[in-house]
Amino acid sequence: MTSAELERELSRGKDLFAEVFRVTSDYLERFTMLNATQINEFEQRRQALLDALIQFDSKLKRKLPADIDDLFPEMARQLQEFRTLKEVFINIIMEKNGAIISLANLSMKKILDQLNAVSRGRKAMLGYNQRGIRFRNCVDRNA
Repeated sequence: MTSAELERELSRGKDLFAEVFRVTSDYLERFTMLNATQINEFEQRRQALLDALIQFDSKLKRKLPADIDDLFPEMARQLQEFRTLKEVFINIIMEKNGAIISLANLSMKKILDQLNAVSRGRKAMLGYNQRGIRFRNCVDRNA
């Protein structure tokens, strides 16, 4: 692999990381406004990008020697810069994923609280209608 080929590959990797960062940031910013379909679309897009990153990383490892010292100095420098950039991107993306998980847990808690309130209201309504309680909770004798 030449220095120019390595530069092209690393540029492609940087673009993939930047796209994952963009999609994750957009997902985080719009999380509270998204419906279930949009959340699924974001998750699928993000997963496809993460799969592409994994493939990119494995292909790059196969093309490069195991020891960085076997590379030309310029190529070793490029690779080291990319690894540093990769670590920074991964840390930022993991922080954003943590924030997304936190928002999702908060949203789920709110939904469960609302569901519990509806359930309590339903139980109160059934309490006023004794006939409804008896027949709704009993097996129909004609069945």
